[in-house]
Amino acid sequence: MVTDMALLPGGEKFMTLERSFSPPTPPGMALRLFDLSGTQDGEPLAGEVLIEARQPIYGIDNMEGIAIHRGSDGSLVVTVISDDNFNRALQRTIILQFAVRE
Repeated sequence: MVTDMALLPGGEKFMTLERSFSPPTPPGMALRLFDLSGTQDGEPLAGEVLIEARQPIYGIDNMEGIAIHRGSDGSLVVTVISDDNFNRALQRTIILQFAVRE
C-alpha cells in the first residue's frame, strides 16, 4: 500500500513509500522510483524498486512519510519516517535517511 510520495528535485520523477503490515507477518517497506514521462501514454506505470525491507532483518517499522532533497554535495537524500501511533508496546518512531545513486 502506498503511504506517501514525493517529487524529486527537477520534477521529472517521483518516489513512493509503500508499506506492508498484516500480522503475523512483520512490517515491511519499499521505495519505488517512477519517471513522469511514462504518464503521457495513459498506461500504468511500473516503477523501479530501489529497496524492499522487512523486520527483523531491517530496522524499520510502520513507515508512513517520505521527503526528498539534494544534499550539500548534490546527492539525492531520501528521508522516511514512522511513528508509534501512541502504541509504544508495538510500534516505534524511526527516521531513516538514504543516499541514492543516480
